[in-house]
Amino acid sequence: MSEPSRTSTTPEEKLSRQAFGLAILLYLGVALFWMGEVWSRPTEWTLRASGEERALVLIDADQQMVLATVVDAARRFVDPQRSLYDSGACHPLPRSFTLGEHMWGNGLLAALPLALSGEPLLAYNVVLLVLVWFAGLAMFCASWEWTRSVPAALVAGLAFALFRPRLSDPIHPYVNADLWTAAALYFLCRLFRRGDWRSALGLAVTGTLQLAESLYPIIGASVLLGVSGLSLAVRRRDVLLDRLPKLLFCMLVAGGAAWFIFGPYLEAGQRWGILAGRVGLQPTLAGFAPGTRFFPGGILVGLALLGLLDRLRGPRGGPGGDLRIALTVAGALLLWGSVAYIPLPFTDLRLWSPMPYLQTVVPGLSALRAVFGIYAGAYLVLCVLAGYGVLAATERRPRWFGAGVACVAIFALFAESVHPRLARASFGSTLPVRAAELTLPRADREMLRGLGDVTVIDYPPRPGNLVAHAHYLHAAAEHGGATGACYNSFDSPVADDVGRIARTLPDPAAAAALAGLGFDRVLVHLDTLPAGRQRRFSAELERGDWKAAGLTEIARTGNHVAFRLESPIGSRDAWAMVEGVDAEAVVIEGPRSWIPFRFRNKRKGAFRHPAPLQPSSLLLRWFDESDREVASSRVDGLLPVAIGPGREVVRRLELEVGVPPGRYRIELARAGSERRALSRAFVEVR
Repeated sequence: MSEPSRTSTTPEEKLSRQAFGLAILLYLGVALFWMGEVWSRPTEWTLRASGEERALVLIDADQQMVLATVVDAARRFVDPQRSLYDSGACHPLPRSFTLGEHMWGNGLLAALPLALSGEPLLAYNVVLLVLVWFAGLAMFCASWEWTRSVPAALVAGLAFALFRPRLSDPIHPYVNADLWTAAALYFLCRLFRRGDWRSALGLAVTGTLQLAESLYPIIGASVLLGVSGLSLAVRRRDVLLDRLPKLLFCMLVAGGAAWFIFGPYLEAGQRWGILAGRVGLQPTLAGFAPGTRFFPGGILVGLALLGLLDRLRGPRGGPGGDLRIALTVAGALLLWGSVAYIPLPFTDLRLWSPMPYLQTVVPGLSALRAVFGIYAGAYLVLCVLAGYGVLAATERRPRWFGAGVACVAIFALFAESVHPRLARASFGSTLPVRAAELTLPRADREMLRGLGDVTVIDYPPRPGNLVAHAHYLHAAAEHGGATGACYNSFDSPVADDVGRIARTLPDPAAAAALAGLGFDRVLVHLDTLPAGRQRRFSAELERGDWKAAGLTEIARTGNHVAFRLESPIGSRDAWAMVEGVDAEAVVIEGPRSWIPFRFRNKRKGAFRHPAPLQPSSLLLRWFDESDREVASSRVDGLLPVAIGPGREVVRRLELEVGVPPGRYRIELARAGSERRALSRAFVEVR
């Protein structure tokens, strides 16, 4: 049954509120210290990576991409006219967020500061601050629920806030955003203890917030909450029937949120053949030894061992229950999954990680690359055990003794993280971050923000160039509109088509095709144009080539020129506009081969792919030299996204060659319209 309501405040509750106020100040101070000089210029500076210059190029590109993605998600939370499903990058690909991390959790944290300030980098900095600050507070609440000890909760919270990957990788804040897992554990235990709907609502909300973060902490949360929930259900069988409706409510909310967030990923994986096939990176157990990047810290390990050994004396702590054994089992499972194998002591046997197998059977799991990232859940367990270690050292001692132990532990944890010599001994290096500028010049920012809610194609397009597209996405964070720029874990299936068209600007046919795809602005990045192309660009402007194509200059700085795209040539989405183009026969060998098919837009208007933009079911018929059909097959393939009037596009399809040697004509038609061939290819099979 639920606990009866009380109106009076007990001494324990008064103490917890006072301690929570202290925790707020302590962890906020830690977060502010970590970010350092960033707050002297929060709209222009942020925490950036420091290290070898060659590595910094892609790391900085990553950070620009993350900044743009977080800010784009924040705008979608603020603007009711925008859908979370319609990502601003990789236009015109629908639901392009499925190519990588959605970062909705980070975007939600950035929404309020972005709405109040209008400054993308300030909103990003607030996210970094909150992730460290709230992580400490979440663990403080969880540890207090279990131990009812202020020193234990303060130390556990600080240890969690100081999680090394969280502090050393501000470039990917979503990867280590496991703060909601600690909060969910707190509400789970409180739900079993109190049985109230407020605890159930807290569990549902924090669980949903964790689902809005990266898949890495979600795996940790699933294991930790699953094992802990099972343990509580067995131990609290006397109240399980009363708690069951509330638990079912939480599971329904979490299931609905998971489907809303990850359903599009599964659909995109099936539709485009992406989100699979990545090779997971897993270190050996030696990668967690002292002096390495994954070592959790000597102070934390020592306190956690004390807390685990103390369990031999029996359960202890507050009414939230003692989950040390359950959490240790869950943490061990996560550590096992994050490494390549665990050697069995005194033998040559190895306990191989289950992750490679799970990635073959669990949909979407093979999209993970940095598999070692799931070990963050094991670190959370160490923080819980460390709290119990402090409890074991201070239990039944005078209050002043507990305060002294907490001060010493807090000082030791902080010193180990920031003192250069101690940090190198424990983690192999000092914190590899620095406060530095990450902003565009003021004139560029003002110009970009003046573009309004538009759809931008960046020039030069440079498909596949991550550094260039990171710069383009950084610009998108300022103008706030959609963009054709794309930078993600998986390549956009339409990026090459869009880039091929944009590369020929100011060709009027290209401008018409881009306008047909929904682009209404062209942003020329003078700072990325080679010197020769800059000279040609200036000459084209003087001749009026860009204006003749429907491109009107509307803004200019020293680095950028913005054009309004209003092509005088219309566009249609009718397949009747497309015809095949004969070409020389292609010699093919082997059971499978890539066959080129040529498509031409024969009309005066631009052709655009009819909605929905996705692979089509195609019928391919093989005809021999006597015009007799000898074979046919069906494949799924993406037809041309857009074709300017009078222009041609080549699309290559991988086909199975099931005919004897000879010369053949292959006709390609859409399923349901088999009588009209869209293209044809001539091959010689040897």
